[in-house]
Amino acid sequence: MDLALIIAYLQTHTYIALYLISIIEGPVVTIIAAFFSSFNYLNVYIVYLIAMLGDLTGDVVYYSAGRYSKNGILEKIIKFFKISEEKMLNVNKFYKRHGGKSIFLSKFLSGLAIPTIIGAGVSKMKFQTFFFYSFITSIVKTAIFVVTGYYFGQFYLKIDEYIGVIGRTIFAVIVAGIIVYFLSKKLRKRN
Repeated sequence: MDLALIIAYLQTHTYIALYLISIIEGPVVTIIAAFFSSFNYLNVYIVYLIAMLGDLTGDVVYYSAGRYSKNGILEKIIKFFKISEEKMLNVNKFYKRHGGKSIFLSKFLSGLAIPTIIGAGVSKMKFQTFFFYSFITSIVKTAIFVVTGYYFGQFYLKIDEYIGVIGRTIFAVIVAGIIVYFLSKKLRKRN
């Protein structure tokens, strides 16, 4: 495959790839896409919407995996970790009382979101309640990642600008120093 063809393919399918990757690894790809948005390679508003949709899609998949697990996979996991019926009832009570807060907080804590969302499905948390909290959290979380990536790109441009000025200044000082050195050497030879 020709490199130009690969680049053209990525340019035409960027937003589809962003959506699909956002389902699996939303934060990293969202920051990277927003970073490129700051250079006008991507539209920052489309990046925000697609990353949010990818995040929500992933949440619904994990919730559904917990709620509609087939072939006793969850039962095997529960048995493996020796979780008693009583503990499962406590989990269900916990999600009835604190499910929304748990969804909201876990989505900001790396490593906790997936088990918490699956737990919401296992505990049969109402889908509307789950989706509401997941949606609200996705709005906030995706905005944070987009703003971070976008402004990091803007900051990068400023740093690059300052480094350019500093680099040119250092270069000018070095050239001036070399000129002064050779001129002073030449003047000493004359005297």
